[in-house]
Amino acid sequence: LPGQSSREILCGNPADPRPSSISGGRGMKALSIKQPWANMIAAGDKTIETRLWRTDHRGELLIVSAKSPRIEPAGCAIAVAKLIDCRPMTERDEIEACCHWYENAFAWILDDIRRIEPFPVRGRLGLFDVDVTSSLRDGES
Repeated sequence: LPGQSSREILCGNPADPRPSSISGGRGMKALSIKQPWANMIAAGDKTIETRLWRTDHRGELLIVSAKSPRIEPAGCAIAVAKLIDCRPMTERDEIEACCHWYENAFAWILDDIRRIEPFPVRGRLGLFDVDVTSSLRDGES
């Protein structure tokens, strides 16, 4: 959202009485995504991510740009999205997924995508946890 810092998006605004979107106020589920798809998600142009595996996770998801290919901002968290559904991909998903339907694919439905100030995150396979408070301390001035 305009005027919000990465810290406010990730950790919540101290003046806002609503609870932080992060479990326990520190950790957030993250997903590494290769470029250019990570930037397309951050821009709101891609609202379905596809994977060959499903997840039961719903809620906030930190979008991390993979280090390869080396398209900036490589190796950084670049957005936060809300994962609202995960279901088998259909041909109707192709436009929002920015790819053609493929066998055994799952459509991860993303909503409320917010670009953040990039900060370094070491990517991993699968969903992984990121301690965003220490990442912000290390990545923001």
